[in-house]
Amino acid sequence: MERILKKALACVVAAALLGGFGVLSAGAQEANPTPADLLGEGYNPFYGMEFPDGYTIDWVFYNQGDHTYHLDIDAQASGETVVTEMLRLLGYDDPDSISRCVESIQNAGAAGIESYSADTGATVSCDIKDYEHNGSCSIDLYQTAQDSAAYDSFMAANFNLEAIGTLAEYLDISAADETEFNIKPETGFAMMMLTFSLPNAKEIRAELIDAFQDDYTQDGDCLEFWYGDLQTSVRFDSVIDGLIILQQHMDTTDVCFGSYVPPITLRNFGFKGDLEENAKCGFSDKVNGVYILLSKSEWGENENTDERNAIRFMKDIGEDGYMVTYYPDGDRAAIQLSVGEDTAKYVVCNLTDGGLLYLTDGSLSDARETVQRMFPDSDNALYEPLTSFEAYITETFGMSPNELYAVVYE
Repeated sequence: MERILKKALACVVAAALLGGFGVLSAGAQEANPTPADLLGEGYNPFYGMEFPDGYTIDWVFYNQGDHTYHLDIDAQASGETVVTEMLRLLGYDDPDSISRCVESIQNAGAAGIESYSADTGATVSCDIKDYEHNGSCSIDLYQTAQDSAAYDSFMAANFNLEAIGTLAEYLDISAADETEFNIKPETGFAMMMLTFSLPNAKEIRAELIDAFQDDYTQDGDCLEFWYGDLQTSVRFDSVIDGLIILQQHMDTTDVCFGSYVPPITLRNFGFKGDLEENAKCGFSDKVNGVYILLSKSEWGENENTDERNAIRFMKDIGEDGYMVTYYPDGDRAAIQLSVGEDTAKYVVCNLTDGGLLYLTDGSLSDARETVQRMFPDSDNALYEPLTSFEAYITETFGMSPNELYAVVYE
């Protein structure tokens, strides 16, 4: 059955995130802009605006859907004072304008201001709310982008393809209907959010949960993946309305999402496990039918003696499959293979010096015949499972099996 969502390619993702945003200055064209730069001169149309004491920027966000840049501000002052001060900052000193806005905030608990600049052609909007009349107001100061280049670069640079891993096999990033980036300066929180409006969202949810069961959190109804300090989540809480939301976030605004590379640890590679209890950890790749166990005696005592100080690689091929248990310290690998109702078990020794030795409790020719059925085009079928194991480790983790075994857990 054709997958519900198509595989996303890097160039397609870039096109999806390069929507329509506003250029403000040539200085915004940074190769690796950080979330904190969104508050800087290159992106912030309100840069240099001097807010009164007691005004705190709560949220900053840029939205692809309406192409607007927002500052959400918490103001510790009365509605009348805030209205007067914001009118002044936006260039209004007309008593009648001030009086009308003050009356609106007093009577309705809200006031709206709009300022047009003939020099830049930009319109600035300001919505002020003071419903409680308790000396604290919220301000939404926003402006529609006039050009796209700076924001194009920022949004494309702050999405990390590597972090979504095999999720890209299912979720077509280019199908996002809306893209938004948020930062919370006070806490250092930064987040990219992509919203997908899909008529078959319920079916997609079921497929994704089935494919990534180990990453599903029922309480939050979401999938969660960690790539070092960068978290990717897929949320289904609005799936009844046809929405699926993909988010990437970090608890810092000083790192460009797209260029972030986590420290090399097994945990950051996606391995999970309770080392103290089992002395092993596991890695699951359901898309490719692969599961890996890694165990070290330094973590404790693994009850399964065959797994101790080893990397165990399990690969499903339809109804068949094979398992390679590789012992870096012992220069050998135990292989078990199943094709239909037939099985083969054997050990490959002398891996380092190339003088391969095959050992089995039964007939080696029978084992070779069974393995050859799984790998009919191989010139050395008995070694093929080990070749496939080594290739997968290299392609997935960028290192040899021995190097992977040497990596610390965290």
